[in-house]
Amino acid sequence: MDEADRVCGLCGGGLQAWEGQTEDCDEVTVVERSFVLRRIRRQKYRCHQGCAPVTAPAPPRPIPGGRYSLEFAVYVALMKYGFHLPLARQQRLYLREGLVVEAQTLWDQLDALAGHLWKSYEALLAEVFTSPVIHADETYWLLLEKGPGTKWYAWTVASPDTVFHRILPSRSGATARAVLGDYAGIVLVDGYAAYQTATKSGPDGPAPATLAFCWAHVRRKFFEAKQFAPACEEVLKLIGEVSAIEADLPGWYALSDEARPVALAQRLAARQQHSACHGPG
Repeated sequence: MDEADRVCGLCGGGLQAWEGQTEDCDEVTVVERSFVLRRIRRQKYRCHQGCAPVTAPAPPRPIPGGRYSLEFAVYVALMKYGFHLPLARQQRLYLREGLVVEAQTLWDQLDALAGHLWKSYEALLAEVFTSPVIHADETYWLLLEKGPGTKWYAWTVASPDTVFHRILPSRSGATARAVLGDYAGIVLVDGYAAYQTATKSGPDGPAPATLAFCWAHVRRKFFEAKQFAPACEEVLKLIGEVSAIEADLPGWYALSDEARPVALAQRLAARQQHSACHGPG
């Protein structure tokens, strides 16, 4: 407290600091980020026999001999892919904070980082394929080149814990076959025919996967057909009743490794006791 405020409001006497006694609270504030130009000094060694001198190794960088650290490249990638901040916008932001860097230089860091991460990227697919059940899907992806955008496709295979994306120029059955590879488990898919083509005999043979189809897409077909076949209403009713059986069960995919088997066992018991015997009449 200021000296003038150290007066007791009751008796008018002076206030003295009570040593060791404080009243604490938390406050959120901002510490301004700064970019640092760090000087790396690498020790040189020489041989008394006159051989060539030896220099201590430099710290690893995405681009050998480059000016930017691995931490900087990771930060640029996080801003772009984690928080959707384009490189041109990052360039302006960093200039405001005192760092002069071109957007092309930022891209060079990402390109070099991608090369280092390529083996980890490939390992994701192997990890997905260790699961006995996976999901597969695809959606269009605009490849921006000079002139009109070219439509490619982002293919995805996913296990409960891991997701693998691959961008390919085709949505054909042969492409689906290449995406599934030699995976021999169960693949949950929508109604797209390419997956069915992939599991049939072809130039590369059939994919060994077993397909399981999404009930939501099955329901959609009956919903579209009910205006022509009123009997579809009964099917829609049954699908709704089967879905209702599991409406209050926990979502196993969001649980921890310890809780997941319990949730899956609960779901299996519900299906065996109620869904399996659910039918007309």
